[in-house]
Amino acid sequence: MCLMSQYVESYRNFQLDYGWFLVFPVLFVVAIMGAVFCVPKVREFPLDMVMLLFFILSFGYIVSYSCSYIQSQVDGPVVLLAVCITIAITIVITLYAAFAKINYNALIGTLLVVSVTMILVFMVAIFALTPIMVSIYCGLAVIIYGIYLVFITKLILGGELGDFPMDNYIIASLFLYIYIIKMFLMILRIVANAKR
Repeated sequence: MCLMSQYVESYRNFQLDYGWFLVFPVLFVVAIMGAVFCVPKVREFPLDMVMLLFFILSFGYIVSYSCSYIQSQVDGPVVLLAVCITIAITIVITLYAAFAKINYNALIGTLLVVSVTMILVFMVAIFALTPIMVSIYCGLAVIIYGIYLVFITKLILGGELGDFPMDNYIIASLFLYIYIIKMFLMILRIVANAKR
């Protein structure tokens, strides 16, 4: 859906002209997340797959709307570039999580430091919002979501951090999807700022 925002102008114009339609996917995402986390029956096959499909389609439309908005502001293939960068980062992080033997306590400390730095940058950006501040904030967010992605991947694979119970793989899939998409959106903002 995101690449349609870049290459299909009628789709992009529809999304920008009918922004009110975004309310429905947002409500779907909230309802599905609530159901998946609160109702154990929803995490059973085949309902879990149906919920995951609706979640991905709804969340995909929301992300596609963001891509349409950014693509309407910037010339050039920013969405495709952000997709390629996100795929590369995700592959590297997944391989790192699968094969690296590291101390995860150090990652928790790194996550704390980067999170506090991100909060401070956000507080400064409230008063002095410049493109460089947005890029710094988005870069820190990419690092944070990358660390989250390492943790979630390690939990899915199992090991010294433990693992997800077999009936919660749908929740693990949602976490993975959300972290990758958030990383994509931050990379998209960085690329869009660079193109302006």
